[in-house]
Amino acid sequence: MNMILTSIFTPRIYAAVLCTVLAASSVGVHSVLSAAGNSVADSDAAASAFAESYQSEAAGEYVDAMDALVNTYNKYPADYTINLRYGWLYYMSGEFDDSMSHYRAAIQAEPESIEARLGYMLPLLALERYADVETAAYQVLKKDSNNYLATLRLVTALRLEGKWDVAEKAAREMLALYPSDVSFLAELAVIKAGQGNENSAREISRTIRILDPDNATAAYYLESK
Repeated sequence: MNMILTSIFTPRIYAAVLCTVLAASSVGVHSVLSAAGNSVADSDAAASAFAESYQSEAAGEYVDAMDALVNTYNKYPADYTINLRYGWLYYMSGEFDDSMSHYRAAIQAEPESIEARLGYMLPLLALERYADVETAAYQVLKKDSNNYLATLRLVTALRLEGKWDVAEKAAREMLALYPSDVSFLAELAVIKAGQGNENSAREISRTIRILDPDNATAAYYLESK
């Protein structure tokens, strides 16, 4: 097996690379509060607890970030926002089963939620449950056909399953919309290598290097050959 498949782009490392994307989205950190009613949105104490939790997370203290929310969770165990938050924090702590449980609770609370399903795919990837990632991704894409993160995680799952042609098709469809996107270009480079086309992988990597000089995939194909 090509080393790139078992080192640079393993699920755990891949998911870690996505943390910066998630930090800027509502999936992991600043989730949209639940609708008015019996929810954390009604509680000043909950607002304080979430603020403390965000502060702990920023310091890399994920257990403390979860502990700050215990009282809020005990009061609102079925609330969308608290479960979404716990899903993220358990994922970052490496507790993937607990992460999935809370993301499922968030989906149950808000069945139409896309962000909860996007979060749910992260522990699935980490646990190498690629078929389940496919299912979750297609659920999102049925609602939002060009969803960036759903497609990226789908391509990753397909590629790690060795479904090269399907993965390439999905990657190229997204690259038609985002031609200079480094994440999809990197996926495509690995896919082409997996198909045995090392020359194409190097050609794509040269483009990646222009866009992102420190990219690990580009370095692998351009410097270690």
